[in-house]
Formats: sequence, C-alpha cells, structure tokens
Amino acid sequence: MTVKRALAGVLLVLLAVLALPRAASARETRVVAIGNNLGRPGEIALRYAEDDAVAFATVLQQLGDVGGDRVTTLLGRDAAAARAAILDAGARLRAAGPDSVLVVYYSGHADAVGLHLGAGPPLPYDELRALVAASPAAMRLLVLDSCRSGGATRVKGLSPAPLFPVTRPGSPPPEGLAILTSSAAGEDSHESERLRSSFFSHHLVTGLRGAADADRDGAVTLSEAYDYAYHETLRASGQTTQLQHPTYAFDVKGRAELVLTRLDAGRGGGRLALGAPGTYLVMEGGEGGAVVAEVVAAERGATLVLPARRYLVQRRGEDAYREWEVDVRPGAPAALEGRPSRTIAYARLLRKGGGERAASHAVIALGGGRGAIVDGQGVSGQVVLGYALELPWLSLGIRARLGLPTTASPDGVATITQSEVGVALTATRFVDLDGVSLGVGVLVEAGWLSQSFATAGEAPDRTAFLAGFGATVAAQIDLGAAFAIQLEGGPMTYVYERAVVVAGAVTGTETATALTGFLAGGLVARF
Repeated sequence: MTVKRALAGVLLVLLAVLALPRAASARETRVVAIGNNLGRPGEIALRYAEDDAVAFATVLQQLGDVGGDRVTTLLGRDAAAARAAILDAGARLRAAGPDSVLVVYYSGHADAVGLHLGAGPPLPYDELRALVAASPAAMRLLVLDSCRSGGATRVKGLSPAPLFPVTRPGSPPPEGLAILTSSAAGEDSHESERLRSSFFSHHLVTGLRGAADADRDGAVTLSEAYDYAYHETLRASGQTTQLQHPTYAFDVKGRAELVLTRLDAGRGGGRLALGAPGTYLVMEGGEGGAVVAEVVAAERGATLVLPARRYLVQRRGEDAYREWEVDVRPGAPAALEGRPSRTIAYARLLRKGGGERAASHAVIALGGGRGAIVDGQGVSGQVVLGYALELPWLSLGIRARLGLPTTASPDGVATITQSEVGVALTATRFVDLDGVSLGVGVLVEAGWLSQSFATAGEAPDRTAFLAGFGATVAAQIDLGAAFAIQLEGGPMTYVYERAVVVAGAVTGTETATALTGFLAGGLVARF
C-alpha cells in the first residue's frame, strides 16, 4: 500500500511537471560595432567615429541585455577584419533561439558605393548587405553612420519611417532585415564639436537611453529609435550648410516590434526624469563638461538612463536657460522637478558663448540722483529710460534722461527753478558671475538745461546745451526669467556755456566745466 502511494505520488509529480508551460528561450543578441576615423588617402580624418562605435555598443550592453561576450568592437580596423567579425557573429548565432538578433553598426568614411575602412580596399554596400542578410539570426539590423550611406538602402525618399504597431503579448517576434542610415544617397553626414559625436549617432544613442520612448512603456523599439534620430538629426543639421536626412529600408515580418533597449535594465546606471517638455542639454560634471545628451522631450515624463555620476542639466527656454545640478545614482531615480535650480538669461549666456542668439535685447528703467552741474543747484533727481543691445563682448545702449525740476535760492534774492533732459550712448563690458553680472563702461551724453527765475526784478529764462562724458560701473542681479535689478553709478564731466554776470547784469558767456557724479537703480527686462 505504501509502495502504491509512493508510485502515485511520483506519477502526480511527473504529470505536474509535464503540465507546466515551457519557458521561452531567451533572445540572444550579438552586436558588431565598427568605427574607423580614417578613410582613404586624402580624406580628412574624423574625430568621433570610433567614439560613436563605442557609445553604441555600450548602450546596448547597458540597456539592451547584451552581455559583453556578445559584443565585438572593432576600432581602426580594415574591411577584412569587419567582414570576419560579421561572419563570426553569424556563425555563433546558428545555435541560438528562433528570435535571435544580429546588430551591425558602422561609423566612418564612405561613398555611394561602400565603406572606406582606412587605406585598404573598401567594403562595398552590396557585399555588406549580403553578409548581414545571410546571417542565421531571425532579425538583422544594419546601422550605417557615414557620408552617402543612403546608398546602402537604395531609398531616395526623404521621410521618416512610420511607427510600427505596438507590441502585443503573444505576438510573433520580428524577422527580416532592417537598415538605418545617417544620410540619404549623395548627402554628407556631420560631426559636432559640441556633441563630440556625429549628429545621427548622438541622437540615436540618446534615443536608446530613453528619449525615444514615445509611449512611455519603458522600452525603446527600433521604430521609436529611428523616428527620434531622424527628426533630431534633421533639426541639428539645419544649423549647417546642408540638411542631413537619415533613411531606412525595412523588410520585416511579424506583429511584434524589435525592442532594442529597456529602461529598467541599466547596469550601474540610474534614471533621470526630465519633467516638462523642452530641449535639454545634459553635461558631465558641470559647465564646460562633455555633452552627454541633447534631448528634445515633446511631452512631459521623458526619462533617460545614464551612468551614475554628477550632471549639469540645462533646459532651453525662449528667453533663458534653467539649470539643475543632479547626482544620478543606481537604483535611485532622480527628478528635476522640485530640485533647486537657477535661471540664466540669454544675455548672460551669449556673453559666455553659450546662447543660440547672436544678440539679446533689453529695456531699462532707472531712478536716482545726480550731483550739481551749476553752482548752487544741489543734488537733483532723475529718471532714465533706455534700450540695450547685448552682444557677446559688449552691451551697447541708448537712453533718455529726465532731470526732475529743482528749486534753489542761492543768494536769497532770486528763486531758481532748473530742469534738464539728456540723451546718452553707453558701452559696457559685463563679466558674469554666479547670480550677478558686473560691468564697466563709458557714457557720452548730449543734454539741454533750462533755468527760470522768480525775482522782483527782470531775469529772463536761460538755456544751455550740455556735453557730458563719464565712466560707469554697473551690477545686474538676476531675478529669474527675463528680469534683473540693475545698480549703476560713476563720475561725469559736463561742458556747457554759462552766463557771465557783473553787478547783476549779464555781460557775456563763457565755457565752463563741472565734475559731478550719479547713482541710479532700477529694473532690466530682456526680450
């Protein structure tokens, strides 16, 4: 009886095991990343092609669930080495599961016929396509970042790929061949000194780090990555002499999309939530650090997965940058919203060479006082309204000054009421510090002074033209957005014609000078 029960128990266990669903085999992905800064003799050496290959391989290792033993990175190698690496990756995928993937990436010189890997023979596009297409992998992806790489797709149309249907549970994995290129046939591909990368590779890698996750499902698919890289490459190349249009050729079947990266799969990285829509620059360490990512977040909620370290994040606005300093740590999501930040107006940015604009404009409203020009006048109030053109090295301004009427009786016989107006040109050099800008400059003014007299005798009104010259010292304190408080002052010398009075009678005029000074403060509004 005991034996029968034992046999029955074993049978039940066997049946239960057989009834369990079989676990799906894990997808195996192999990556061949090729970069070569050198082309044929006579071709200008590239600076970032090899770095781009490393960056592409790295993001797939960190977020694409691709082990380091399944990534082959070739830097500065020739066509024979590239051919051997692709064949080797294909051979290693023969025993892989039915949804295996081969990804081949190239950054370097090329023409409309093939790749230029150094001074040796080129690798023709037809042979490259055949090598990738012949791989036993179910899905093959070829990414080319080079001049005239559109020759590999044989696509002349310059439009982005439509997004694929959203992946559904149980959908068959994608199969076939997909080719992405950084430019159309006949177009150049551009490198950026600021990004330290090519436009296309930078935006493709940034997209794979999360910027391209349009549906916010935590996975970046092939179509999302291409769509993001296309639009951002086109936008970035709009600042050069020739537009750059990435192209694609997809021969893929299966209802599921090819997922290239997952934002929850970072190895040693952390998540950075950008928050509000906008254009962001993410730089290592602080100002002047390498640009890690330039991101255009079309909707709220964009997230990047970045290596754990300190970053300076800038969000570009219409009138100013907003800056955050963020420490990204593994397993601890960091968000910009609610974190201390500072806003820096374009006037300060362009003086540091960091603004898009060649100039910024400002209106100025000040109030203050100025010392006496003529004897017995005393300190007079004044109101200043002005306009300033902020250039990278100099701030040029024009302003109108209205002196408030003053009344004095220096000799007790006559009461003098004096008023004046002036128009001045200014030139100021500002130096931007943390939260404040200090400036020194010069001021040249043309003015008009009027005096009227209240006396028992006859005393006609008198007028005189003024010429003023002076130095200015200014401080601007940022209030955020487009506003700042400005304080300024300095010495002034005025030259004018004054009456010569002898025994109470005017006998003539003489040229007089007066050394005085002014102090004013008010508001600056930039636009």
